[in-house]
Amino acid sequence: RWATPRDASEFGASCPQPVRQDRRMGVGATAEDCLFVNVWTPDVKGRLPVLVWIHGGAFRVGASSAPFYDGVPFAKDGVVMVSLNYRLGRFGFFAHPSLDAPQGNFGLMDQIAALRWVKRNIAAFGGDPDQVTVFGESAGGASVLYLLTSPATEGLFHRAIIQSGGAIRYPGHSTRRVQVGSP
Repeated sequence: RWATPRDASEFGASCPQPVRQDRRMGVGATAEDCLFVNVWTPDVKGRLPVLVWIHGGAFRVGASSAPFYDGVPFAKDGVVMVSLNYRLGRFGFFAHPSLDAPQGNFGLMDQIAALRWVKRNIAAFGGDPDQVTVFGESAGGASVLYLLTSPATEGLFHRAIIQSGGAIRYPGHSTRRVQVGSP
């Protein structure tokens, strides 16, 4: 909690990711202190619908601050728009067979923490915590599928839009061994 107003006119840092990729995506500076939400809200007062955006990037790259994720058009249409950062790559999705912990998928836990923040705080921005739609593309769409199956997200959102993401392997992407030659 802050005792005085906080200047939130600029995006916070993006989560660490491969340098070549973050330059291409225009995500700006990176830092380990990267778990930020961004809120765009219209001047309209009331309980407005809320959209929560989860960016794509193969769970390795991307950020909510990328210029093409601008929430202004949504706010102009009377929607409170929220975007979020989550830990990427080995910081967010590290897995190893020798790890025993029942959890460790920190990137998804970051997304759940952001949704909890929305539930607790979005009314202060004119949003209705009972009209939250979560949506994402690519890895963000896959995240939405994972969030739909998690008991930890119960009551945090009410609708979902999945854009080009998949939480399971598609048969067309499978690798098969075939014998070459005649029988």
